[in-house]
Amino acid sequence: MSGYYRFPTINKSKIVFVSDDDLWQVTLDDSRAIRLTTNLSEVSSPLFSPNGKSIAYIGTEDGNSEVYTMSSSGGPSKRLTYDGAVASRVAAWNGEDIVFSTDLSQPFGRVSNLAKINKKGGCTNLLEYGICSNISYGSPGIVLGRNTADPARWKRYKGGTAGELWISKDGSINFKKL
Repeated sequence: MSGYYRFPTINKSKIVFVSDDDLWQVTLDDSRAIRLTTNLSEVSSPLFSPNGKSIAYIGTEDGNSEVYTMSSSGGPSKRLTYDGAVASRVAAWNGEDIVFSTDLSQPFGRVSNLAKINKKGGCTNLLEYGICSNISYGSPGIVLGRNTADPARWKRYKGGTAGELWISKDGSINFKKL
């Protein structure tokens, strides 16, 4: 398959990526790409659940960019958020919750913080980490990415909005810049 491949996510032998504004899957055993979505508009930022059974992604099917989830074996997607804000990236899975970056409750676009929503739906809950767009959970620590939107945006950039990593070694909200 020829195309422009973006946003890969990996779980065991499966790889899901975006091409032609849809999600596609290949495996290590079979490199033939299988289309998982046939949306009318674009999708981005897929992320496998830790057990590999679900994929969360950002879709613009109904106009705004919202969080969707689907089975990793294909089938219909389920829209989870109805915020009307810009959801820009699925950042992580944390237990039953999907953590994503959004400009919800921000005064300006392109300023994002993290929010979470349960994989079954419900209300979006903003997280108390301040302005950031990436997160990684460890045991017991947390790493936040601030100003880490699209890496191509700050290639060779040395100004004040270059990406930074902030670490909490104990999982609390006491972060230190790496």
